[in-house]
Amino acid sequence: MPNAFARKVRWRHPDELTSCLSGVSVVGVPLRAKSREGMLSSVSLADTSIQVIRGAPMLMLVNSLPGRTTLVKALDGARRARWNGTLLGADRIVVCHASRQHDAAYPDDFACLLLSFGEAANDRILARTGGQETRGDVAGPPAAGDAALRELDRISRLVETLAGRPELLTHPGTAQGLRSSILEAAGAALAQSRPMAGPLARTALARQHLVHATDDYLRANPARPIYTEELCAAIGASATRLHQAFRATLGISPHRYLKLRRMEMVRAMLLSSSGPWHSVKAAALSHGFWHLGLFAHDYRDLYGELPSETLARARLPAA
Repeated sequence: MPNAFARKVRWRHPDELTSCLSGVSVVGVPLRAKSREGMLSSVSLADTSIQVIRGAPMLMLVNSLPGRTTLVKALDGARRARWNGTLLGADRIVVCHASRQHDAAYPDDFACLLLSFGEAANDRILARTGGQETRGDVAGPPAAGDAALRELDRISRLVETLAGRPELLTHPGTAQGLRSSILEAAGAALAQSRPMAGPLARTALARQHLVHATDDYLRANPARPIYTEELCAAIGASATRLHQAFRATLGISPHRYLKLRRMEMVRAMLLSSSGPWHSVKAAALSHGFWHLGLFAHDYRDLYGELPSETLARARLPAA
């Protein structure tokens, strides 16, 4: 099969992970101090990509890319994981249709499988499901869906093997056989599942809108602290609704999210070899951290090093 390749990437912070993902764009916000890196195993088969992410606790704001459909299945750390405010579990599949927003919270070390399809592959899956698109979270029935879910777990293990030994994809029929197995398993899992619907789904959509609107407002105003009254006026929500939206979808308060998100924005700038930041002070002030001593203390608690150490490490010549 042309355009078939595999790779394994170790990432140190969310920007390195999200820049490698296919089918979705992601804003990642780590939750745990010190342990932040992870591994991405990826296999690309023409219009179909299969990726296994392994990482530390993280929040994610997810946007599906135009022309792509992506399925997400938790592998490890699924017990407390949430997608759009609903417990994910190992027997659930999330369907991310094109141009759709999602929110994910992984409070524990986790692994998840992402299957992303172009239009041709998506048409084949729809044929397996009777031609009906499934939107939102999807739960596989305990008996009927077990075989398909086990097949997706097997595929995830195979992807991690191929990512470490990409030469295996050159064997005749390997890539084509893997793609066929993926489409068959994905179609079978969706055909035997039940979608979310009704008021719960509408409520989840409203909460997602508030969470994403908050992040949009933060990115448009990075250089100053954002207070609740101002934020609520800007996005058209009460403080109570905003708090409920963040608690239900990401499991933290809006204030905590904004602080973690701004911290990650500063860290990404400090680590960027091509960025304009020549001092910790400039980076911190440009992201609304005016009390530099408190910022350095909180930064060390979250990342296990001082911001000056991050900047110095980023300036080291590549090995």
